[in-house]
Amino acid sequence: MVHPSVEKVNPYTEHPWSPFQRQGEVIVAILGIGLFALFATLPDMGDDVFTVALRNDTAHVAIFKQCGDTCRSFYDIERVRPGESVPANTTENVANWWKVTDEAGNIPGCWSLLYAHSTRGLSVSVSEAGPCPTGGLNDDVSLVATILWWLLTLVIVGALLGNVAVAIVGANRLMTHRGIRGNAEAILMLPLTIIIVFGGWLIYDLFVLLCEGFRLLRWAAPAT
Repeated sequence: MVHPSVEKVNPYTEHPWSPFQRQGEVIVAILGIGLFALFATLPDMGDDVFTVALRNDTAHVAIFKQCGDTCRSFYDIERVRPGESVPANTTENVANWWKVTDEAGNIPGCWSLLYAHSTRGLSVSVSEAGPCPTGGLNDDVSLVATILWWLLTLVIVGALLGNVAVAIVGANRLMTHRGIRGNAEAILMLPLTIIIVFGGWLIYDLFVLLCEGFRLLRWAAPAT
């Protein structure tokens, strides 16, 4: 029998935490669902990758070198005979610099392989090579842009970790409410934690927002 002065709390319709804690849980849930929706609607970056043929249209062997951070260090080096070509992958609106030299080290030029749209059958020739970049290939990325990128990354990671933590605490709270303690609680928490980490947090976020919606509707409904 429940004492009249004690309010029984149902975790499915009422939140046993303080209003501040409840609001924090709701905010974390909104961030989690918002991030999921954002990444779910982003275009598949893999569709923007296409192949360009690098062609040696000279009478001598040419050396094609994929530039690294600068065009003085290289990821890949291809030795191409006259009239032959090699494929190179590139991405829309992203430069992929290649340097061309002959076997003596002379430099006809470089290709940026920078295209606004993917097109089948693209090719570039040694005779079309332009000037090579002299500095770092990422020098155009400003310090502000780098800082903003890292801040965005921290926000995303923090939101995801917060969602996982809140879901784990919420699962533990629900088990406690149902009287599941001791060994039974420990046994159940392990698979629940694994499920939460691998996507269960999203289900818990929806559950939190649903409960909050019912709570607000009941609060707004006129008393009878």
